[in-house]
Amino acid sequence: MSNPLDNAIAVLRTHQDAEHGPLGAVSPLPKVLVTFSYLLLAVSFRMHDVLGTALFAALPYVFGAICRISPWFLLKRASLALPFVLCAGLANCWFDRVPVAVLPHLAIPGGVLVLLGLVCKTLGTVSAVTLLAATTSITQISAALTSLHVPCPIVVQLQLLFRYLLLTFEEMRTIVTAYHLRAASSRGIPLRHWGTIVTRAFLRAGNRGNAIYFAMQCRLFDARRPLPKPARPSWQESLATVLAILALVGLRYFLP
Repeated sequence: MSNPLDNAIAVLRTHQDAEHGPLGAVSPLPKVLVTFSYLLLAVSFRMHDVLGTALFAALPYVFGAICRISPWFLLKRASLALPFVLCAGLANCWFDRVPVAVLPHLAIPGGVLVLLGLVCKTLGTVSAVTLLAATTSITQISAALTSLHVPCPIVVQLQLLFRYLLLTFEEMRTIVTAYHLRAASSRGIPLRHWGTIVTRAFLRAGNRGNAIYFAMQCRLFDARRPLPKPARPSWQESLATVLAILALVGLRYFLP
């Protein structure tokens, strides 16, 4: 039976060098532009505009279903960010108790509305980024960022960070497997050992990362060298990108 570490490694390897889904053949620049526009518009809702935020957050799931990407897959990935949002949003329920009229005969405390708005924004933005990652490889995303004149060191750092995460998960899997082989009778790893395990995993991943970077330098790698730009999108893709962004702007300002 696969464990969460194996699943995380499989996901990172899957999205490292290949595009997937029906949108894989689309040029990466339009997808990055539409995703970035959606992120800006999704977080622009006011803190008490729960209905509009919820409707706008549903767009990635609807579009994912149209492109044959399961909405449950997007929701499962987006829900991983909810604990961080709940820690910040639950405090508003205590400090902001002023009722806010939602319907003619319905008033809800402002802190609850803020919490619901944060949850909707999180589910929408994270699912949009997940949809982009599910249809575009990290190499193509980096090339699209280069076309947008993002500084080359930032793009290279993004690529190295992606690969460093893969190294970290691989080292964590190795250490956990070694622990279970030495303590086969244990059902899990005690909490008192997790500090040592996580620290050792990061140290081992750092050593592997240094070795890989030295190997890249032996192959004349230079972070200051401009990255290759992707193929220019066709006029059909450019027109579809403009229409999609205009549709998002229209929905943002016409939703309640």
